[in-house]
Amino acid sequence: MDHLTPLPAPSAHVLVALGGVAAATPLPPLPWHDVIAVDSGGDLLMRLGQPARLVIGDLDSISPAALAFHRAAGATIRRFPADKDQTDFELALAALPVDASAMVHLCGFWGGRLDHALMNLLVLRHFTDRGLFTFDTGTASTADADEPGLGCGGVLGPGRLRLTLPVGTPVALLALDDCRGLDSTGVRWPLTGATLARGEARGISNVTTAPTWDLAVTEGCLVWLVRGLARAAVGIEWHCAASPRRGPTATAPDRAAR
Repeated sequence: MDHLTPLPAPSAHVLVALGGVAAATPLPPLPWHDVIAVDSGGDLLMRLGQPARLVIGDLDSISPAALAFHRAAGATIRRFPADKDQTDFELALAALPVDASAMVHLCGFWGGRLDHALMNLLVLRHFTDRGLFTFDTGTASTADADEPGLGCGGVLGPGRLRLTLPVGTPVALLALDDCRGLDSTGVRWPLTGATLARGEARGISNVTTAPTWDLAVTEGCLVWLVRGLARAAVGIEWHCAASPRRGPTATAPDRAAR
């Protein structure tokens, strides 16, 4: 990939707020074209003064004040039964437009119940047709001298991604699905046209050696991780491939998260 050629701008910036432990880091300074609250993620958005277009889930944990805040701002409220097969987050993902060129930031993505946190990550492999997903992974307050807690990451399907980072930044790659045609340049251990199998550890414990970390994948679903920087501090350019994995549509039966 040519490090000097800019990638096309994303079609939309989408903010999705979940009910996990929100990182004490600023949101990326982006113009949000759509905002979705996943149940108690509505409380996080209320604290930020950010109205949602859609509040979705079984709504068993959002506060009455937050629900009233978003309803007063004109939000659509979609309430689902508590006993269901999908998580509230899956319902929110299914409600996103099919637009693989979008960039979707997930706030409050981590924390809380371990089963929810792990499933939040794993389920993204089914929704890469909704865009590039990004998230923060910790806060500066969780850092110690040996293992800084602050970091960010994301999930991408087929396409090209460019991350602008300081030289020497620790980075890693994990495959949610077997990845083929994988390029990773601007790091100490680059890859060219490689295959990274799901569960293979070859992509972890790397470090940047150039001002940009360039990634490309032709098939599969890839997790990228950056240590020591919040998402707001990382420059991102994204260009999707023509035919990413297609996920469920928003017209799926109303059976959301336990």
